[in-house]
Amino acid sequence: MVIADVAAGTGFMTLQLARHVGQKGIVFASELQPRMLNALLNGPDLPPNVVPVHP
Repeated sequence: MVIADVAAGTGFMTLQLARHVGQKGIVFASELQPRMLNALLNGPDLPPNVVPVHP
């Protein structure tokens, strides 16, 4: 399963989605706001099935 988390914010839901899809799935997390992107990239360790996408 592939999921796109658009406007991922701090990544709270991104982590929930990553658990839901499991190791065989992938979550693309996109965020445009600089503060939120910083929180997403520097917050809790993202699991390997999460791919941050930013411009």
